[in-house]
Formats: sequence, C-alpha cells, structure tokens
Amino acid sequence: MRDSARGFTLIELMIVVAILGILAGVALPQFWFFQARARSTEAIMGLSALRVSEVSYAAEAGSFSSCLADIGYAPEGTLRYFRIGFSASAAITTGCGVHQTAPCNLNGFVNSGGSTCTLAPEMTDGIPYAYPATVATRASLPGDSDLTTSSIGQVTFSATAAGPPFKLLGQIPLGLVNSAQAAAPGACTTGQVSNANFDLFTIDQLGTIARLPAGSPTNCVDSTSPGNGTSNTGNTSNTGSANSGPKK
Repeated sequence: MRDSARGFTLIELMIVVAILGILAGVALPQFWFFQARARSTEAIMGLSALRVSEVSYAAEAGSFSSCLADIGYAPEGTLRYFRIGFSASAAITTGCGVHQTAPCNLNGFVNSGGSTCTLAPEMTDGIPYAYPATVATRASLPGDSDLTTSSIGQVTFSATAAGPPFKLLGQIPLGLVNSAQAAAPGACTTGQVSNANFDLFTIDQLGTIARLPAGSPTNCVDSTSPGNGTSNTGNTSNTGSANSGPKK
C-alpha cells in the first residue's frame, strides 16, 4: 500500500520539466514563424489589390494616381499590421496625367488639372496616400516616413507596405520574397542607416513583389529624421534596387 501512494521523485520531475522545455523551444519559434508569415501575407494581399485598382484606374484616366480612395482601393478588414500606399513626398511629385505634367495626387486628370484627393474614413492620420496600420507590434505604428521605397508616375509606380519585421529572436530575417536584396543589395548612403523597425514590401505596375527586410542594406532611411520609437526612420531611401519602380 505504501508503494501505491508514492509520488514523483525529484529526478522524474526534472526529466518532465526538461522535456517540456525542449518541446517549448521547438514549438514557440514555429508558432512565431507562422504568425509572422500570416502577417506578411496581409502586405502581399493588400499590395496586390492596390495594383489592380491602379491598373484599372489608369486604363480610364491614362495615368496612375496616388489618391487611393479615389482609385477605388481599400484594404480588407479592420486589424491591419501594415501601412500600405505611398509616402507623401512621393505622392505629390509631378509626372502624372496624360501629359506627365500633373501632380500625382490628383483624381481625374484633365490635361494638367484634376480634383484633390479624397480621404477615406479609415485614413485616421489625414494622409490620403496610404491606409495606416492599426495594430502596433513595435514601439509605434509605421508612419509616412517608413514608406521609403514608394514612387509614382504616369506609367510606373512602386507602392510600399511597412509593417512588423519577419524576424525571430535575433535571427536573420526570414524572407518570403528576397529578390530585391539578392539582386542589388547595395549599401546605405552617407547619413543613412538600415531601418531596424519595419519590413518593407513593394509592388510595381507589373505586379513584381519584393521584400526588403528590416536591417537589410536596401531598407535604408535617413538617420537624422525623428523616428517611430527610434532614430532609424526617415523619408530618404536607396531606391537603386531592381524592385523599386523608377521615380519620375
């Protein structure tokens, strides 16, 4: 009877704890991996839908436009990890319209004229060129200055999605599409650093999607700009990679 009431020994408990630790060490990184991958899918889906809207709009207006609500684009769902669209500095450049002389932040190009952008209710920061992220996974949400690789013109554009880095416990960022980094990694110019805060995804008018991981040489930002939680944010980029559309 005494044997049947015997509990676990300390060694047996330590073995069980060790086994649980091993299982957790294997399972948790996989969980974080798939969680990050699912979030990255949001960027790819959002950019793909944005391209469809741009191409459809250009077929009628003869030019791409940075006015996202006006071209008929809106992201799916309300919980968004990525900021998707164009930076304000890229969106207002002149090079759109049927004569390539109109600012790109116009809706309905008529010669060099047109109406101003319309703000969608979801554009809570008052910028009509990008839909903001709503779920913070870092010290702050990605802002306008993080859309460093965006550009737009009459016949070309490069839209950007900035969101949480696909990086686990200090490992090298695990990429979904790394063609930009592999094709022309380059280096940040003087006064720039690699953005440690957010991954960038880009799509061009041809539908080419590329990922610029946080901290990679192609994800360059102005080191002197006020940051989103750190000093590593800005509105200047090394856009010489093969996956950033040519700027007008």
